[in-house]
Amino acid sequence: MAVHLTLLHPEVVEACTDLLGADRFDDAIFAAFRRLEHEVQQRTGSPAIGTGLVTTAFRDKKDPIRISDREQDEGRLVELFAGAIRLFKGDRSHKDRPLLPCG
Repeated sequence: MAVHLTLLHPEVVEACTDLLGADRFDDAIFAAFRRLEHEVQQRTGSPAIGTGLVTTAFRDKKDPIRISDREQDEGRLVELFAGAIRLFKGDRSHKDRPLLPCG
């Protein structure tokens, strides 16, 4: 299966490329989200994880991360990223196997 990673940040690609090549899709998704979470922690200076980190990053900080200039998108982005981290990383962080296995 061909997976095109050209739109992703290089550090996310680095975190999951070998896993994708080995058809370890669950592990690749987990590694990508773990790397994303680490990057957001670095940018915000927050040790928070999961939903708390996403909320801090997009809403609660004096200098929030902005992906869109549209004010109405702020809440939607928090929901999108918080939901994705809860679904793909949170579940896996606390169990041996993901709730929604890929493959």
